[in-house]
Amino acid sequence: MEDTPNEAAKQASASMSLALAQRLEAFLAPLLVYLDGQLDKRLVRTLGQLVQVIIEFRHASHGLLLSELGATCSRQRKLLPVRSASPT
Repeated sequence: MEDTPNEAAKQASASMSLALAQRLEAFLAPLLVYLDGQLDKRLVRTLGQLVQVIIEFRHASHGLLLSELGATCSRQRKLLPVRSASPT
């Protein structure tokens, strides 16, 4: 069975979202690894989530209230995994 245009658009959107999330993770990785050695892992994870949420809600029409920011961060615990600074 072939995908409808709407399903194909959703798949393309999901694929692009995943690719952008991976690029963001790669961009932030050096900073997060460094901070992981200096700070508590929970703070580092929260920083990574915060950057991702700010980028997601960057459009002025979305606003970005602090309550929305906190709710989004708490829902999305596994956005950017924290890598260990020490080799294992």
